[in-house]
Amino acid sequence: MKDNFLLGIIGPSDSGKNAQILGHSLEGSAAQIREIARSAAEIGIKRIAIVPHKGSASEMFAKEFGKREKVIGVVPLRDREFGISYLNKGVCDEIVDCGTWRNSAIKMNEICDAFLCLGFTCGALNEVAFSKWFNKSKKRKKKILVCAWRISSKLPKEIEKDVDLVYAGSLAQLRQRLKGLV
Repeated sequence: MKDNFLLGIIGPSDSGKNAQILGHSLEGSAAQIREIARSAAEIGIKRIAIVPHKGSASEMFAKEFGKREKVIGVVPLRDREFGISYLNKGVCDEIVDCGTWRNSAIKMNEICDAFLCLGFTCGALNEVAFSKWFNKSKKRKKKILVCAWRISSKLPKEIEKDVDLVYAGSLAQLRQRLKGLV
């Protein structure tokens, strides 16, 4: 695996609410996220990028992953509209300033080689949708791996046609797909 490969971790900013909607326990959902993070580090992923919302799936992932590897936080340091007091910059080894919240999905797409989606939410769907236009590699679509057991349904075909989504139905399948990213 290339040392400069950067995997973006996207998903629910409120893990508890998302788990409840899906009928999962918060403890079970958190355990899944920790296992996914350990798996990513074990197969050789060295760097991830997140938006470090407190209580988010990304923050949970980073707390486990960061024990082993590097976590880059995309943070709107100059945002005056929504602020950043609810972010946990402490889980990040490095901060990339995206200016304002309106730019965060674009910046994630600009710096990441691929995404791992831990669940669908408005923010994650922004990052998925913007992968069509703001892709680090203009030569190919950004690969987006979705943990199918952490979503209520797949995206509509009219959205899927414009992005490179792959649904992984189990942790074993996800591990295989992560290995194949680079």
